[in-house]
Amino acid sequence: MKRTIAFLLLAVLLAAAVSAGAEYRGWNAVMGEPLNGARHYYPLDAHNAVIYYRPYDETTPWHVTWHRDGKVYRDLEGPCGDRHDLEWRVPKPFSWDGETLTVTYRVRQTEQYQRRMDVDAPDPDNYTVMIADWTASGLTNARAVEENWSGLFEGGRTVVYRRETGAVIRRDGKETAVPDSIPAGTMFLDCCPAGEDAFLLKFRGDDGKAYVVRAENGREIYRAEVPVSETYTGDEAVSFRLFSADRAGGFIRQEGFNHGDYSPVYLVHYNAAGKEDRTLVLKGDDVCLSLLRAAQDQEGLLTVYGSMVSNSRKIYTVFALTFDDDLNLLRRDVRKIDPEYGDYSPGIFLAQDGTPWAKIEEVNGEGGGWLGLCPVLIPFDKLEKTDKTYGLKVLQYNQ
Repeated sequence: MKRTIAFLLLAVLLAAAVSAGAEYRGWNAVMGEPLNGARHYYPLDAHNAVIYYRPYDETTPWHVTWHRDGKVYRDLEGPCGDRHDLEWRVPKPFSWDGETLTVTYRVRQTEQYQRRMDVDAPDPDNYTVMIADWTASGLTNARAVEENWSGLFEGGRTVVYRRETGAVIRRDGKETAVPDSIPAGTMFLDCCPAGEDAFLLKFRGDDGKAYVVRAENGREIYRAEVPVSETYTGDEAVSFRLFSADRAGGFIRQEGFNHGDYSPVYLVHYNAAGKEDRTLVLKGDDVCLSLLRAAQDQEGLLTVYGSMVSNSRKIYTVFALTFDDDLNLLRRDVRKIDPEYGDYSPGIFLAQDGTPWAKIEEVNGEGGGWLGLCPVLIPFDKLEKTDKTYGLKVLQYNQ
């Protein structure tokens, strides 16, 4: 009898795995068996994506795979090592023009890995920053970068680094000067593109306050004081972060509470003078809301991406909300996630051209879950669309 029950349980698990796996067949995000480690996702456009895998242990090699339409197109593998060291040495996408993918990585100048004094982090002076093209032959045309990119800000395709003439923002191969009005050596918390040669720079001032500066062609347009981000210390810790620019010259920031129910969440809008002028409140019915990404679409309209998950674990969705210039809701697009994955925190990643991709992982166990489902990276529009909104609505309040 026990053997029969065990057999039936195994059959149910296998059927569930086949069901969930079949829905996303062709979009697996790892090579071979799922492993316990850190994965980072870099969509390039509607067809190409790069997935970086760094194991938690020091006996498994790292992998960087270039996927095209869900299939592995190219693959790089590197040696084992200290995870902090590998975080810098493993290649990551830097620029993509539709044909050539350029990656950036660091080369250690000494054989031994060196940490900064009393800090569990690499010593930046022990590394040389490199750029290379990823071709069918591997990494080619490797060249050293004279400037040391560490220290100010590094976020994928956006880097803020020092030069003798001052700090520079570099994104997709183009450079824009940081305004002289920002003190030299300032450590930036975020850097967000805001149009042609325009950026939003978030940083902590010498007075301990947090600011967002809109910079255009190296000039400061305005400076807005924003709440200082809080370190999570308990259920009531409040988080604030820069979220996205709008095409009218303003920006929005997210504000929310770190507790089990993220509904409602708030978006605070700042106008083109850097002044708060309205607040959006996003709510749902019996679901936890999380806002994940925001960007301007091809029409220049603001689109906010997020997830809705029920406490009952019966609802798993991601959504896109598109707003007009007055922040009125124009479109709502809700997509279902296979509940077999049990992913309470799905991710959204945006490609360079704005194409949204969804990251889905099984969270029922270590290194891929007890169903053995591979993590998935799939274009948002490939997920099943649903007319159900689960009460998702947007309320607007003017200041």
